[in-house]
Amino acid sequence: MESPSSAEANAVRFVFRSVVIREFSRLEDRLSICYVASLTWRFCIAFQSLPHAHEDATSSLQTAKVAASRHPASLSLPELPSAIFPAFAPDPSHQIRRAERVNWSNSPPSSPPSSPTGTRELFASIGKGDAFFELLASRGLTIGSTSDSSDVEDLQASNGHIDISHCLDSNGRTLLHQACRCGNVHATKCLLFHGASASVRCPEGRTPFHETTSSTLSNSTLELLKLLFEYEPAGFTLVDGNGSHVLHLAAIHGNLEVLKWCASLRTGPAKQPSSETSASTLRPYLLPLGITSFSGRSMLHYAAYNGRLNVLQWLLGPDNPRRGELELGALDVNGYSVLHYAAMGAPLEVCEWLVLNAPTRGQLSLTTRNSEGKTAVELADARPTAIKQFLAEASRLPSVPSDLRCIGADASSLGVAWHLEPACTDTRLDDTLKPLYFHLEVCKKPTGLSRASGFLTMLMLMPPTSPTSPRSPNPTPAAAFSSSYLLNWEPLGLLLQPEAREHWLCGLERDTEYLVRMRARNRNGFSGYSVPNLTGVFSTSGGRRRSASSLQRFFGISDQEPPPESFADSFIGNLHFELLEARGLPVASTSSLERGSEASAKTPKASQGRYYGVISIDTPSVSEGEASEGFGGNRRIYCVRTPLARLQQDVVLSGSSQAWRHPRFALKTVFRVPEAVAQTQVTIAVHHETQQRSNSCCVGQLSLSLADLIRGMPAKMQWLSLANASDSQADGGLILLRTLFLADGISELPHPTLPNTWGTTAEELLATEQPQEPPRSVGSGGSGSPPISSSSCRSLQASALVDRLGFRVFNPEMQLRNGEWQQSRVSEGAAKSYAYYQLLLEALEQQQELQWQRLRCQTHVDSTEGAPACRITHSEALESCAFDAFDRRAVRELVWRGIPASRRPELYSKMSGAQFLRSRFPLDYYGNLVQQLENPAEDDAQATTSGSRFAAAKRQIQVDLRRTFAGSEECWLTSHAGQKALERVLLAYALHNDVLGYCQSMTFVVGRLLCLFQAQSRLSKSDEGYEDQETLELPLEAEERVFWLLLVLCEDLFPSYYTQGMTGLQVDGAVLETLVRRRLPKVYRHFQKLQAPPVGLVLVTQWLLPLCCAVFPSETTFRFLDVLLFEGSTVVFAIAIALLRISQHELLAENADYTQLFRFLRARDQRLYDAPLLLEVAYEEHKLLGAEIEPLRRRFAQELEAERGEDTEKSRRNRKSSAWPTGASRARASVVTS
Repeated sequence: MESPSSAEANAVRFVFRSVVIREFSRLEDRLSICYVASLTWRFCIAFQSLPHAHEDATSSLQTAKVAASRHPASLSLPELPSAIFPAFAPDPSHQIRRAERVNWSNSPPSSPPSSPTGTRELFASIGKGDAFFELLASRGLTIGSTSDSSDVEDLQASNGHIDISHCLDSNGRTLLHQACRCGNVHATKCLLFHGASASVRCPEGRTPFHETTSSTLSNSTLELLKLLFEYEPAGFTLVDGNGSHVLHLAAIHGNLEVLKWCASLRTGPAKQPSSETSASTLRPYLLPLGITSFSGRSMLHYAAYNGRLNVLQWLLGPDNPRRGELELGALDVNGYSVLHYAAMGAPLEVCEWLVLNAPTRGQLSLTTRNSEGKTAVELADARPTAIKQFLAEASRLPSVPSDLRCIGADASSLGVAWHLEPACTDTRLDDTLKPLYFHLEVCKKPTGLSRASGFLTMLMLMPPTSPTSPRSPNPTPAAAFSSSYLLNWEPLGLLLQPEAREHWLCGLERDTEYLVRMRARNRNGFSGYSVPNLTGVFSTSGGRRRSASSLQRFFGISDQEPPPESFADSFIGNLHFELLEARGLPVASTSSLERGSEASAKTPKASQGRYYGVISIDTPSVSEGEASEGFGGNRRIYCVRTPLARLQQDVVLSGSSQAWRHPRFALKTVFRVPEAVAQTQVTIAVHHETQQRSNSCCVGQLSLSLADLIRGMPAKMQWLSLANASDSQADGGLILLRTLFLADGISELPHPTLPNTWGTTAEELLATEQPQEPPRSVGSGGSGSPPISSSSCRSLQASALVDRLGFRVFNPEMQLRNGEWQQSRVSEGAAKSYAYYQLLLEALEQQQELQWQRLRCQTHVDSTEGAPACRITHSEALESCAFDAFDRRAVRELVWRGIPASRRPELYSKMSGAQFLRSRFPLDYYGNLVQQLENPAEDDAQATTSGSRFAAAKRQIQVDLRRTFAGSEECWLTSHAGQKALERVLLAYALHNDVLGYCQSMTFVVGRLLCLFQAQSRLSKSDEGYEDQETLELPLEAEERVFWLLLVLCEDLFPSYYTQGMTGLQVDGAVLETLVRRRLPKVYRHFQKLQAPPVGLVLVTQWLLPLCCAVFPSETTFRFLDVLLFEGSTVVFAIAIALLRISQHELLAENADYTQLFRFLRARDQRLYDAPLLLEVAYEEHKLLGAEIEPLRRRFAQELEAERGEDTEKSRRNRKSSAWPTGASRARASVVTS
């Protein structure tokens, strides 16, 4: 506040003396009191050097408050506003080091700057041990907290009581502030006991928590913080006027014990988690470690500037379980990074640790510029030379690739080799400055360039640095960059790995000279381009080689003659190679990518990162000399990497949180195939890299012979399994390759299935003809399916348009949109045809078969002598599984990922409890039921004893047999043997449960299970040499196992689905509608908008009543049964929610009416071949909803029962009340008739 003028000062003094002191008691007006009080504040600030000014001001304010007390309802004196400290800009003047400290001598007073002698003595005595208590005892003073403020002198006169809440020093701090700042534990306990507030703020906004952490007496800091936290936990979360928290102050002062204690605090009462308590049930932490001040600085910024290496090592090290909450690459509001602050204030060892040894050092950008455009090197100008030199070395760009030479050529390819010098002589920085990749460009050499002046040509083709380099010097002459306009440089389309030292260019023109240039990139940026060689050595003519010109040797480009002309490797053709996508890639487990378990749960995207692929080809050396140089007899002719993979849009729209593990790659290149095909190895590795480009690591790898990619059909599309790089027992994911081999001299091939059709790419040769029919509308009756077709890598004939169980295959590329059939188009990658999904499911099944073999649990796979048979049950009534907790988790994970088809019959019987249930009945129970069916006399007797119930069920079964899976003529189920087996199982169950009898949806469930068991029986018979497998009858033992599975499904899992009234169906319909409204509110509102019937009941009838066995593809159906028989009936709701979620965007686009909406769902269900993605979404839903299903079922069952009871009572009353009028009506009618 500016000092008032002399006239104003005189007026203030006059008012102060005559009005404030003498006549204040007469002031009744609120405005006058406030005006005089504000003048008093200005007087005490402007004239603080006058004698007795402070005492007069204090007396005046006390009198003002007494006057204000007479107007409690209408008057509130303005308090002095707290000081607001703006975000200070960092500079080398050590302001940050003093940011959270109080400058007692230079800070302007924000409250009355002077205190009575007694107050000063009290505050001074606190810092002298027990002098505070001696002073109180000597003067007979007592302490306490009251609502009114008073000075010490007045309080001594009134019973000797000191108000510790309003007794302030010249800086506005209380006695508790002073006690915490001096580290006086006894005085702090005494003040807290007598009512002092631990969250009281001084004018700077600091609380006793801040003063404790800023205390220089570190031996009592933690004890005082625990004491304050015990009395007032809410004050621990407060920040001061700068937004600084206790965590920030602890980082500034290097108090590591305080940081560890603060990081361990959780919400709620202090309680250590027991060993049985899982991480998911623990209470959340009280303080986020990533909290920043108003200027955007975190603990890392403050610790780096103040040189607290021990704090940085713990915060980012493995001992901190919450290290994932901290971001080393974070910037404050002024664009300053942690390295910027270390460069301005920290010693050399802190800078070296951040760059060389920090676990997340990859997140730290060494060349980031702040808002003023300065890097860490430029901010370290005033620091010691060693710090500046180290930062300058760490910020270097990579060296320019040198010695670019041709190592061989033929009519269509060139071999390029190069050398790279280290960017720095400091070997400690090798890992920091290593190249990330090389960028290679090629162009045809213009004819006129050979006739140009040599000196001018060298200037035109020699740019000193890359234009995109962040450290590019002053603008260079236009001639230096004119090559970008004179020459048509074409990038290679892929990146070369750092370990690559040669590369073969393919698809070049014959007898043509080329120019080649390269540049490297490390974490700091791109290097300059290498100088292109003008001597014509990069020529496909094969015979023209020229030595380096004298002009090149003059400029130092080549100080010696090039090596003798080398022979080109013996190549036999080109391999067109495409890496399209991946499924189920693992996450990196190296220390550079690890995150805290709980921090990862809060911020999952922080650890997702991105993937890229690395493809290398090693072939035998072309000469014995190269083998003797340490190459081990092999030479790497290719080592390329893909750009960072991208997310697949359809997978993201499905709602899977694991979509980032199924990325799409964009690698499409051509490799030369050497003559030694069998000895040439192809290695495909997938690397995981965080979003901040920290150190990446390999997560999956695959090695195969080049002959595997060439042998057989020229064009191939295949899913290949990767070996997990960190865990040999875990899956490494799948990758999709599409390759085409063309021998030299061949540019196109005939299509394998389409006559008079030729193709030049793998995509063209793998495609099949699609019938060209105009789209037609779908009528209300029938499914309206389009003609069946499929894009395949195989020769799919008409007889092959069925799956391995013989069920009809629908083309997934045809989609129903707004009542019209449309063929989906894929702009990039592989078309999502049936062959695509068929190959994917086959690869996943092979992968799962290997995982089930690794489980090696004999009690689960086979019942051995002396070991109890495993009974994985869904019901508590049955005996529980013999697995321990770990094994059950392993089995659950494998079940959700899919049971191999060969293991399903055996595992279904064990997981469902059917095998255990069978032991409760007579040994040949099913055989006796079948004999009753085959004996007409007993059949008639059964029909007579049960009334007409069994006869009605038998008639309905015989009608439904002919229309179950009617469109799948090649399925075994539609054969005579299949129809008989289906009839026997259904009639046997009708005999067993005469109350339930038969329900129409049972035919689909039993039919699918019979086909599964028949496929296994057919495989076993084929090994024995049996022919005519299609009409092979199913053994009675297999039928019996299907019968017991049906028993479990109808009487244990869904006991009220198939009963009269279907109460279970109505209850589950209400539960599903509640979950849809909660989990998919947009979809639910869309159903309501189209005035659809109760969506829950319709979907339960369509999906859950037949257990997804009616219209879904076979593999999708069995994946549903896998988890159903393991988890129990509660899992069906997760499946239903997942079925809606994966197509919610298409559902919301159907706006005609609800009938069209359900037709879309049916058409989608027929083409839902991506069962792995569906189960992935369902698994996430089941984890969230699994515990809520049974309470919801009980609730709606009670409501339904109460509603039915009311309806029964109401109908009974209606019958009684309508009996007499009806009789009277009939009597009157008879009279009229007579």
